[in-house]
Amino acid sequence: MKRKRKKPEMQPHANFIMDVDNPDYNRDHDGASGNPKKIRAAFNPRESPVMWMLVRGWVTDPQAMAATRFRSLYERAGGAGAKAIDYARVPVDAGGITDPISDARMDAHNQLKDVQARLGPAGYELIEKVCGQLLFIKQVAAEHRFSSSKRYESRLSCQLRECLDILAIDWGYQTVGIRTLRTA
Repeated sequence: MKRKRKKPEMQPHANFIMDVDNPDYNRDHDGASGNPKKIRAAFNPRESPVMWMLVRGWVTDPQAMAATRFRSLYERAGGAGAKAIDYARVPVDAGGITDPISDARMDAHNQLKDVQARLGPAGYELIEKVCGQLLFIKQVAAEHRFSSSKRYESRLSCQLRECLDILAIDWGYQTVGIRTLRTA
């Protein structure tokens, strides 16, 4: 008779603390004890697949920053879904028709178009599903015919890291290491 293994419990969120830039930092008071450049903040690792991978050490900090930037562009471009119409709101004639597409939305679309050209269709689709739609690798693999294959999930996660590396380098979060040969 086999013993049941206990599932490893997720640690409470208080253990997931990271250093972030202080939003109240003031350069005029640099060096003062009440004005640190970085502060410690708690975060939820289950908020997105990339944060979950960051906690486990599967992606690096620059890759996570690139994923967060992609997610903000995706949401700004309207990929997160359309807002519902509030029929209970009283209509007011303010004099003009508002522009349905803002400059920020157009800029986000243009940046996403550049990302798609850089990563290609397969890479962009993977980044869009994991970083934009917040699907885990296992869920992305389940959409394809290789749903039970660990090898396919491993390939997808490797491809995701490569795509995030490309974005991190393009957006300046990571530098390219240049290898030089030694001369004797």
